Amino acid sequence: EATAYLLEPFAEQPVKGLLQNVTGLRWNNDEQLLYWNKFELSAYYPKSEQKILLERSTTPILNAFWHQGLVYAFSQTAELLKIYELDSRDQRNIYDFLPLDPLTKDNLFINKKGDVLYLIANHDNQSGLYKIEIQ
Repeated sequence: EATAYLLEPFAEQPVKGLLQNVTGLRWNNDEQLLYWNKFELSAYYPKSEQKILLERSTTPILNAFWHQGLVYAFSQTAELLKIYELDSRDQRNIYDFLPLDPLTKDNLFINKKGDVLYLIANHDNQSGLYKIEIQ
């Protein structure tokens, strides 16, 4: 785990903040950042400097990424893909979306439009590239 420094290079004070114990992070158009360590997933919004804990997980988080609509995020463990609704409701909805296998670890992608999820996985003892339509 590492420390991620949030920089604003042309400001008088260029170090805007830091995120500690970071295993991975994923920006979305410099508007929002997902970051995680082994058991916590969070979002950071630079304009408001707001940090939001999305989940404390009981299983290690391997990866996380944004949906193109910016109101959803995904996290991936060895066995499960989860979806987080990030709108301004009083309660955040988290869905267990799709069971995964170890082959899927770094082989999970969403298309540019945000309506198709591609993954490499085993299904019925057969490895392959699978396509799942989402909304």
